Amino acid sequence: MQWQLVGGQIILKVAKQSPEKLKEPLTQTLRGQVVDKDSQTPLVGVSVQIISLDKPLATITDAAGNFRLAKVPVGRQHLAISYLGYETISNPELLLTSAKELVLNIEMKEAVNSLASVTVSDSRDRTAPLNAMASVSARSFSTEETSRYAAGNFDPARMVQSFPGVTFTDDLTNNIVIRGNSPKNLQWRLEGVEITNPNHYGEEGSSGGGISMISSNMLSKSDFFTGAFPAEYGNALSGVFDLQFRKGNTEKSEKAFMIGVLGTEISAEGPFVKNKNSSYLFNYRYSTLGLLKKIGINPVGDYGTPIFQDLAFNLNFPTKNTGTFSVFGIGGIGIQRDRADRNVNNWDSFEDKFDQDLNYSSFSGGIKNTSLLRQKGYLKNILSFSMNRNTDHTDTLDNNLNAGAFNRDLYLNQAIRYSGMVNYKTSEKTTLRSGVIGSLLLYNLNSLSYRRELGKLSQLVDEKGNSYLLEAYTQLQYQPTGKFTLNGGFHVNYFGLSQKVNVEPRVGANYHINDKNVLNFGFGLHSRTEPLLLYFGTKEQPNGAIIQSNKKLELTKSAHFVLGFEHRFNEALKFKTETYYQKMFDVPVSPNPSFPISTLNIDNSYLIYYKNYDLLVNKGTGENYGIEFSLERSLENGFYFLGTASLYSSTFNTIDNRTFNTPYNGKYNANVVIGKEYAVKENGKNLLGINVKSTLNGGKRYTPINLAQSIAEDDAVFYDDRTNTLKTSDYFRTDFSISYRINRPKVNHFLILDVQNLTNKQNVQSQFYSREKQKIENIYHSGLLPTFNYKIQF
Repeated sequence: MQWQLVGGQIILKVAKQSPEKLKEPLTQTLRGQVVDKDSQTPLVGVSVQIISLDKPLATITDAAGNFRLAKVPVGRQHLAISYLGYETISNPELLLTSAKELVLNIEMKEAVNSLASVTVSDSRDRTAPLNAMASVSARSFSTEETSRYAAGNFDPARMVQSFPGVTFTDDLTNNIVIRGNSPKNLQWRLEGVEITNPNHYGEEGSSGGGISMISSNMLSKSDFFTGAFPAEYGNALSGVFDLQFRKGNTEKSEKAFMIGVLGTEISAEGPFVKNKNSSYLFNYRYSTLGLLKKIGINPVGDYGTPIFQDLAFNLNFPTKNTGTFSVFGIGGIGIQRDRADRNVNNWDSFEDKFDQDLNYSSFSGGIKNTSLLRQKGYLKNILSFSMNRNTDHTDTLDNNLNAGAFNRDLYLNQAIRYSGMVNYKTSEKTTLRSGVIGSLLLYNLNSLSYRRELGKLSQLVDEKGNSYLLEAYTQLQYQPTGKFTLNGGFHVNYFGLSQKVNVEPRVGANYHINDKNVLNFGFGLHSRTEPLLLYFGTKEQPNGAIIQSNKKLELTKSAHFVLGFEHRFNEALKFKTETYYQKMFDVPVSPNPSFPISTLNIDNSYLIYYKNYDLLVNKGTGENYGIEFSLERSLENGFYFLGTASLYSSTFNTIDNRTFNTPYNGKYNANVVIGKEYAVKENGKNLLGINVKSTLNGGKRYTPINLAQSIAEDDAVFYDDRTNTLKTSDYFRTDFSISYRINRPKVNHFLILDVQNLTNKQNVQSQFYSREKQKIENIYHSGLLPTFNYKIQF
């Protein structure tokens, strides 16, 4: 066995020389377009080089900014892009496979005050956000990262749980807790416009779910924000997932097929008409467990087999005079049917008596047009439609297996949006970006639920109608020198239900002390609508009176302050720290001081089911503050790692100004992700990858149960004056994955074994009162879970 460094790759020689090694290496085409980042104008004459080869391959871009490098050996290659007056781009981790052309869209940033004699440093941050006006708390991520991280499940929402300041609510969902904020305060965007929750089995008003609809086959490089985001982002409090679809191949047809425990999917892409630069990209997936059930194999029995399917697409049509049109969308449907064990002796909790049918469907899509403006900027117009439909039909069984109605829910939310934005480069130092967003919100919300105190089904909500959210923003980037960048602007919104105008100033700055050290600052006011169900929830009293809804609630608001520092040891290794303070205000809370109820405490919109639910008023506050550290090495020479640590506090205040912990106040969180990649076989054409991830956090807060009172009332009764005073034990988990990528002429195989919770650690999620046993019991996170995926590209 021998080790050798070749072209930036550590090559493991596992066999003696053979005649096969004398054959020509497998190669692939690398091509794409280079544009100015601020104006999107194509750049002519840009130098594009593969410098990881003994004999570098090089070319320059043509009049349309396009470039092509043919016969590039497969595997990891180092790409360098340079242009006089622009910051050099270096990517030493570029992956080329045998079955798929690599097509890149590259944006170059103009170097301020550059002269012909100036050499721009080759030290661009590879995780820098795509959005040039982001100053703090933002980073980009690639599609490949979602497959490299153990327990990532090809899901960006699970991958970012390893980022600083990010935790989760439980193992079975991809809910994202950012800096102590509720997961519902996250906004999802696709192709520049807000979309509905893109996850199967997401609860009403939530931002996560059990299984993502987003396929790694569809994504391009995208941005993730954790606070103090730029002025163009409205209707978000905790963070923003700004996803971008890639374009299909405009020259040749390519296909991929993948099968795994969660889903079986196929994707296809190619040109509509050759030499016209138009393209299509599709991905369709169906639940693997659902397919097995259709042929009589049911690994999980009658308990909740997830049956789902989803479709994503991106169609692109460039024109000569009116820019580029694209039609994009993502949607899915999911069904889950749980049946109670018919042996009543096996029932341990009240929920064991449920027969439940859950149905979830959603879609987000639109038409986008992007056109250039006189070589100085671009105009983007998007018309989109999104919807989600959530139903819950639940019966509870008695000891004779007779069914009684428990829940009858139907929630339908729809939105028609227009988003228009102009980005204009007024000078070498200044870029202006302004836009408007109009959202027509349509809803049909109906919920019947059994109320023990009433002894019958009670109407919790019955509302059908529409409202609207109007937004406008403007922001300016000013870069007086190459060392200092200032981003400033404001966002304005008007919500039809509250009928209030909110003006939200935003400012951010970056100062490069030198080539290795950077100071960052960000401040902004932000606001978000609550899930519509909260505005229309009602409560029936024992005397028959109805407490009617919260239609005039204002938006929940917050002020973000972030101060950060970065140190670059070298091009691949970076240390970063950020300290932040977030003041929440105008938070909906209960007007009754006896009930410490706040919308900061919930993952979704089911506050209306709380036993003590009442009218809400915008008189609550909250605080999130902390400090984060990260040390990250980007993939280089086959090795990468990410270590993060966060110390934080997350609290809320009631109407009488009492302070309580939020459920997400675990106080600390740490992650370590370590990966190694080996190039094997002749010429290093195959890749073996190993990844280990460990997570430690302080557990989830919960309210103690009054056992004696619960037994007396035959229902869970909590100590409301001790809300979230208890905390589960520390959560610790280790995940492991091993992958192997096989390149063959015109076909590529990718196999990955992912073992989640490798040590089968029993982590406590929460507690509940068992009416049958009359005792308090624990609910646990998931245990050891191995999964396997196989993907073929051809």
